[in-house]
Amino acid sequence: MRFYIVCSCLVVLIVLFYRVNRLLDDLRGVRRPSVVTPDILVTRQASVKPETEQLREKLFIWFQQWVNIFQRSHSPEKSFVPFINQLTKQGILKVEDVSSFFFRVCAESSVNSYVKHIATGDYDYAFQALDAMSRLIVYIIKYHGDASGINNDQAKVHYLTKILSIFVLVLANLHEEQGPAFQQKPFFRFFSSLINDLHAIETQLGTAYFQLLIAIRSVLSSFMHRTFLTNMGDSDTFSSLQPTYFPGFAFSWMCLISHRLFMPKLLLSENREVGTSHMGSDVILTYLAGMVRFS
Repeated sequence: MRFYIVCSCLVVLIVLFYRVNRLLDDLRGVRRPSVVTPDILVTRQASVKPETEQLREKLFIWFQQWVNIFQRSHSPEKSFVPFINQLTKQGILKVEDVSSFFFRVCAESSVNSYVKHIATGDYDYAFQALDAMSRLIVYIIKYHGDASGINNDQAKVHYLTKILSIFVLVLANLHEEQGPAFQQKPFFRFFSSLINDLHAIETQLGTAYFQLLIAIRSVLSSFMHRTFLTNMGDSDTFSSLQPTYFPGFAFSWMCLISHRLFMPKLLLSENREVGTSHMGSDVILTYLAGMVRFS
């Protein structure tokens, strides 16, 4: 625990250093985009097949239905089962390509929702779609299992990794397209909500919980290493990204790795058998090295 306290202090110092640099930039007159406009919305590829666009609209409508359920229901989980059954009947979660496209549409539309609400000053609903997406993913992971029943934990981890990789690809694409205008807040909110929502069902997840945290750790590590992106997506799409990290997401990344429900949990799980040896203090040292490069 003392080691975690020391590392937390280092995180605070680096964050302060980051803020001081921003203050000095302001004093020097360095301009940064401070106003969110609708022009920052997630863009689509120029040439899209009509059938693909139709599928996108269909998937968007399904996600909006879930957002409405999340907003209006005091217990969204009760409505989750009939909702997910409808998705399954429609073949949305059965076909790999369609399910991946669904989560991509969820990610893009939730970020767009944030941008639109911020632009109109409607701050109360800015994060609703992002929180709804986080809760949807957590419920899916909670009820997802191995078809053979042999290794449900591994099945949950695999599914979460797939979804998060799609979300990271959306982030990377926007980071490249928008440059200095990149908005990191919606992505930070999503990951933060995901960590909180997983913690809320820790007891139900059992041994899978720590493995899911490690999956998130792997995703956060992708912001330091290009290999994750080139393995999970089209390498040509991300050829212009910096090879080690996304500077536009640096501050949110530092906050996430020091999250009270993330790093302390990994440290406490150091002596647990969760199928990997890269945890605990080794993880913290890796992250600290990454933060030094950011600063």
